[in-house]
Amino acid sequence: MAELKTDKNIVFKADPYCVLLLGNQKRVTKPCKSGGNKPMWDETVVFERSNEEILTIQLWDKDLVSKDDFIATGMLNICQLCKAGTKVVWIDLFSNGEPIGRLLVETEFAPFMKAPSCEEVYSHAINFIPTHY
Repeated sequence: MAELKTDKNIVFKADPYCVLLLGNQKRVTKPCKSGGNKPMWDETVVFERSNEEILTIQLWDKDLVSKDDFIATGMLNICQLCKAGTKVVWIDLFSNGEPIGRLLVETEFAPFMKAPSCEEVYSHAINFIPTHY
């Protein structure tokens, strides 16, 4: 769920979606149809843990006839989340250096063994929590 100060669209509500970047890994959520300034997603994305420390999240507005519009970006230092378990985190969002809102995510860190070499690797699951007021 995101809380944004404004809706980028004037006539119709925005259809926001998230692009999540961790090093060279990229994940994209589905657009939240007519989500406007309070979009909600009920999706889980999983990243394989690497040496990267910063998860970048970009919010975009899906447009059918023109190029998608950038809404905001936020960053999360995942090192603070590298303990087994689940955490709920608000991520501040900015556009052109100005605060524009925040994004609520649930993160889960899970160490696991990778076969066949049994090297320890990590994964992060990022859940976009559908929260209602």
